Amino acid sequence: MINIGTTGEIILLGDFNGHTGTKVNNQVVGSYGETRINDNGERLTDLCESYNLRITNGYFKHEMIHKYTWEQHTRKLKSIIDYIIVLKK
Repeated sequence: MINIGTTGEIILLGDFNGHTGTKVNNQVVGSYGETRINDNGERLTDLCESYNLRITNGYFKHEMIHKYTWEQHTRKLKSIIDYIIVLKK
């Protein structure tokens, strides 16, 4: 177990290849993300719950052109797999 203090800032940025879904009135996942959830997304959400972290991508409404962080134009696929994670405070 890692001890994370409360006096500093923690910012995680990265390609976590997870789909975290959307949740209303949730402290970790917001209501403006994409609706899909997968194993990596569940693990990422569990990790954030354990360490008092928030996945910020879903907390702010974005225009569709800015919402997704991955696209495959030939198959018309879009997804959010890159996340910005911070302490809940």
